[in-house]
Amino acid sequence: MGQITLYLPQKIEESVKKEAKKVHKSISAYVSDILNQKLSPKKWSSNFLKICGTWEGEFIEVKELKNTKRDDLE
Repeated sequence: MGQITLYLPQKIEESVKKEAKKVHKSISAYVSDILNQKLSPKKWSSNFLKICGTWEGEFIEVKELKNTKRDDLE
């Protein structure tokens, strides 16, 4: 695991420490979680996968769903 040194404004540092303490995490774990959420590829949620079961192949991106046309009901 890599190591990075960050320089933060005092108010941001205080907020990070306060929020990390609230969720019972180290500052490093808290900041890492935030960055992971922001930078990780967007995927279907685990709740969606539980409801829908398993799927072979790749899911299409959520943003691509807007461009699909549904078949008419008979």
